[in-house]
Amino acid sequence: MRGESAKKENVTSVDAHDLIAYQLPKDILDQILAVPISFSSNRDDTLSWKGGLDGSFSPSHAYLIARNLPPSTKDDWRWIWKSQTFPKIQTFIWLLSHERLKCFEFLNKLGITPSATCPRCHAAVESVEHLIRDCPVFVSILVDLLPGTFTQTQRDLDFSAWLKYNCKRKDSNGVLNIPWGVIFCFALWGIWLHRNQTLYKPHAYPVTTFRSLIIEKAAEFWALHPNHSPHYGQIRYFKWSKPSHPSIKLNTDGSVIGNGKAAGGGVF
Repeated sequence: MRGESAKKENVTSVDAHDLIAYQLPKDILDQILAVPISFSSNRDDTLSWKGGLDGSFSPSHAYLIARNLPPSTKDDWRWIWKSQTFPKIQTFIWLLSHERLKCFEFLNKLGITPSATCPRCHAAVESVEHLIRDCPVFVSILVDLLPGTFTQTQRDLDFSAWLKYNCKRKDSNGVLNIPWGVIFCFALWGIWLHRNQTLYKPHAYPVTTFRSLIIEKAAEFWALHPNHSPHYGQIRYFKWSKPSHPSIKLNTDGSVIGNGKAAGGGVF
């Protein structure tokens, strides 16, 4: 008994600061020593990382702690890949949502462009949100196609939530009975194309032409959409058939750019 008592006295007489092998700032050391320790636990001590929900270490969590940033939350981005549009536009919306689009603000931070000012309105920095939701030159496209996009309720949403809300809308917007979300996705893509053409092409299409192109592409997509087309799932094979004598067959094809240039041709 005396031996056990002496052993306990030796343990308690050790300074707790000496048990930590690293030189730490006093405020951090005091926080560590203030953590209560249970002497009746049936589990062995294990390494655990506070920055991760499962206790495991990751460089991203360490970066957030080092920069004194709030912990990141795992957002559900599945709504982007479920948007009713082409895969390339879904990828484009992903870039918008993560502010990875190569706007002048992004390029200026990399030292590629000397200025971050919007090249169209010259009134603000060309960020992703400014390009889509604030620049009056491009906003006019959305206002004409979807007048309810800039109500006060929608203005109160942050940019990512605003994109999500409009991309997921399935109610008709009155244009050829095409769902709101379909028009909205194609409008976002059209704004980006219009911006690039006005910057890098000497003879860019006017805004009115782009509005028509957006509606045409959205209508074409919706007409062939699996949930819309009544013939989806039926395999049909087509081939050219020779007309019976003495008939002559005329094969034609044509195309048009908005309300401008058009071309057509045929073969007898």
